Amino acid sequence: MHNMLLLEDILNYYKKELSNYNLVFKHIKYWFYIILILEALSGCVTLWLFFYKKFILLPATIVIFIALMYILNVKAKKVIEEKYNIPQKRFLWGDNQFFKFKVSKLEKYLNQNNITSQEQLKTIAELFRKRARERKIPNIILPGALISFFVPIWNQFLSWLYNNEVITFEDALLILLLFLLTIISIAIPLIQVRSTILDILNHNSNLMKGLADIMDELSFQKKLN
Repeated sequence: MHNMLLLEDILNYYKKELSNYNLVFKHIKYWFYIILILEALSGCVTLWLFFYKKFILLPATIVIFIALMYILNVKAKKVIEEKYNIPQKRFLWGDNQFFKFKVSKLEKYLNQNNITSQEQLKTIAELFRKRARERKIPNIILPGALISFFVPIWNQFLSWLYNNEVITFEDALLILLLFLLTIISIAIPLIQVRSTILDILNHNSNLMKGLADIMDELSFQKKLN
C-alpha cells in the first residue's frame, strides 16, 4: 500500500509539473489544438481522396502534415528556449538538455520526500516500468489499416497495367514511382493518426515509462557518485 501511494504521488507530481503538455504545449495551447484539428481534417481529406480515387492529389497531404508538424516543432522549441533558457540546437524539440532539466526537477522533488538512495530509485523505476507495460495498449491499428488501403490500390495498379501497354522502361519506372508516392501519401497521415490515437490511449503508460527513464538516469548518477 505504501509503495502504491508513493507511486501515485510521484506520478501526480510528474503529470502536473513535468509532462510535455504542462511544460511546453500549454504555453502554446491554441496552436497545439488548432494543429491537432487540422491534422484530423487532413486525415479525413486523405480518406476522401482515396475513396474517390483522386490519387494525383494525395501527395498534397504529405506537404500539409510536414508543414503542420514543422510549425508545432518551431513553437515548442521557442517555448523551451524562452521559458526555461535551454538552447535547442537540434532540429527537433526536446533534446538531451531538456531531459536533464526534467531529471533535475524530479530529483529535487524526490529529495524533499527522502527518496535519495540508488536502491530506492531503481526499485521505483522497475515498478513504474512494470505498470507501464501492464497498461499499454498494443499497436493493432496501423498494420490492418495499411493492408486495407494497400490492397485496393495494388489491385487498381495491376488492373491499369493490364489495360494499358507499358512500352518503355522509363514508363514502367514512372508508374512505379507514382504508385509508391500514392502509398506514402496514405501511409504518412495514417501513421500520424495512429500515433495520436495511441498517445491518447496510452497516456498514463507513456507517462510512467518516461518517469522510469528519469528514475534510471538518477539511479545511474547515484552509482557514479
